[in-house]
Amino acid sequence: MCILPAVGQAPSEPITPLTTTVASPRQHRPMKFHGWRDDGTAESENWSGYAVTGSDFTQANGSWTVPTVDCTVTPNTYSAFWVGIDGYSSDTVEQTGTEADCDGTSPVYYAWYEFYPAGSVIIGSVPVSPGNQMSAQASYSGSEFTTTITNVTTGKSFSKTATVSGAERSSGEWIAEAPCCTGQGGILPLSDFGTGSFGEDYTEVTDTNYATDSSTSGPISAFGSNVQEITMVSSGGADEAVPSALASDGTSFCVTWESEAPGSASSCGGTGPAVTLSPTSLKWGAIEVGDTSAAKKVTLTNSGNATLNIATIATSGDFALATVKATKKVTPCVNGGTVAAGASCEIKVTFTPTETGTRTGDVTFTDNAANSPQTVPLTGKGKD
Repeated sequence: MCILPAVGQAPSEPITPLTTTVASPRQHRPMKFHGWRDDGTAESENWSGYAVTGSDFTQANGSWTVPTVDCTVTPNTYSAFWVGIDGYSSDTVEQTGTEADCDGTSPVYYAWYEFYPAGSVIIGSVPVSPGNQMSAQASYSGSEFTTTITNVTTGKSFSKTATVSGAERSSGEWIAEAPCCTGQGGILPLSDFGTGSFGEDYTEVTDTNYATDSSTSGPISAFGSNVQEITMVSSGGADEAVPSALASDGTSFCVTWESEAPGSASSCGGTGPAVTLSPTSLKWGAIEVGDTSAAKKVTLTNSGNATLNIATIATSGDFALATVKATKKVTPCVNGGTVAAGASCEIKVTFTPTETGTRTGDVTFTDNAANSPQTVPLTGKGKD
């Protein structure tokens, strides 16, 4: 039986203050096998994603984007995203990842490591938020395993080394999990995380979702017939989390919460960044020629599932960009800047008419989204 530590007993590294209360850590168990699908892929009651099998694994690394959980849809639910060694067909797991839980209707996010069957440990020194890009590795050298996790977005990182008795080193994994445990030691209900995205296509972390064993070293796809695709199902066999096929790079994939695509294969909703602008136009009233108006705001949101790279932001006509001060709640959009999947940034625009009458222009964003460039029409009126 898998027993969740009581809150007062929850193991933890020194924890820095977080904006969201952190629940006691969950446990992340070996895969609970459910059965085989007609296409030869595996079903599990707690895992979804990919595993590769072999012998004497020495490392598995990966990257993912921290998803946003919808706790109004699934209160009191849990989900974990991680990379590790062992657990596909063995009794230990050496792993590190992030949690995206719903404490009632409040979301809870944190990083953790675990050398199962030892308990999960919260990593308070690496806070995480939705949209953060994470990179992690589990490795083996001598007689010890080391887990390392990095919040690529913030630069915070943490490593832990331990010995694990009985570890077989027989698999590497990239997993979205419904963690343990209910009061009876069962699997906890799965949070609505929408889509969990793994690999370079979504995180721009290079040489990621790779593993090394005694005969193979490379991306997931390099393991050929030893690649295991895993769909999470309920005890009754209904889909709960569905992985996509591997992308052309052989590493990238996503896992879709079942209600996003009930009864169908995950398609990730497309790949790459996407730009949404609000508002879609700006208009000023009459401003005296030569005077400068108050600034108006435009918010850019990366509504895709990969990092947005902004090349340039430019205005035309009698319009100019104004300074946006960075705060805890506001991130300025800048030339050469990046915007994580699900995150936003802001610009401000002012109007200084050079002539009387109606004046028009645009603010234009150029970036790596498929709909680039994106333009916001600008209109104002000059007066004497």
